[in-house]
Amino acid sequence: MQNFAKAIDVTVINNRINLPSSIGKGYMQLEELPNGLLTLYNSFTLNTELHFERLYSDEEMYMLRFEHIKVDGSLVTKIDDEYYRETGNERKSVYLTCSLFNLGYFATRGSSTKTVTIQLSREWMAKYLKMETYDQLLHEYLSLKTASLLFEPLDGEYQLILDEISAMNEDHPAQMAMINNKVMYLVERFFTNLYEKRNQLKYHIKASNDDIYKIRKVENDITRDLTEPCPSITELSKMASMSPSKFKQLFKDIYGRPVYQHFQHNRMLKARNMLLSNKFSIKEVGLSLGYANLSNFSTAFRKEFSILPSQLRKEEVIV
Repeated sequence: MQNFAKAIDVTVINNRINLPSSIGKGYMQLEELPNGLLTLYNSFTLNTELHFERLYSDEEMYMLRFEHIKVDGSLVTKIDDEYYRETGNERKSVYLTCSLFNLGYFATRGSSTKTVTIQLSREWMAKYLKMETYDQLLHEYLSLKTASLLFEPLDGEYQLILDEISAMNEDHPAQMAMINNKVMYLVERFFTNLYEKRNQLKYHIKASNDDIYKIRKVENDITRDLTEPCPSITELSKMASMSPSKFKQLFKDIYGRPVYQHFQHNRMLKARNMLLSNKFSIKEVGLSLGYANLSNFSTAFRKEFSILPSQLRKEEVIV
């Protein structure tokens, strides 16, 4: 962080860098959590081109990155000797990198990012993970290099946790404990999914990067506005420029659920988040998600979370 600050001619104050207007608008904030993890939060829009490179190190460290990047022009990610280029797109991804590999980014002016990076030391991972189980998995995962950018999607559940972190009150006396719990959940979910997808590491998803990108773009389109019904499989497959059968299978391979189940899961996650914010009534939440009949909304919510919206509210009041 000190090196980056020096490169753009600013000073790190309270573990924070505010970007100068010549570079962009936004900040980078470093937090050290009670369990020893380091977490870096990036939220900025570029006013110039940015070329960043971190050279490999013999000190083995892992960086778990949650990225939501809006690309205005092009974005190039470099992992060791491989390059992955995107143009004029939105990338939402989760991936793990290692200090034993070179890492680089090139982004054009106007691009914006909201990123959470969690640094995991080898010692920390040995303490919290069964490394005899994960060593081979990590080796196979890291060998994917840039293909790892397409391995784990930043889905609605990840996004919900990231939004909750960014919306936290800095003055809350339990803020650090709450952040710590949510960051640990992000780590837990990534490594749980990595273990459950271990067979995909050997064979990877049988699709081109272009097809995976098309599926992710469709997923992003249908979950951006959850107030509208999900389009038909025929419409969705046309959006992805592939056959309906190929679209359905590839979507399930990437997101772990059929498309309509995935859409409904994200819909109910948004409903739960709105209810827990205490800013909306149950009726307002149901109507905002397109439910004219609140009984249908309550049934859908209970099917997803095994609890009625009204019961969620009661439990929140008791807490």
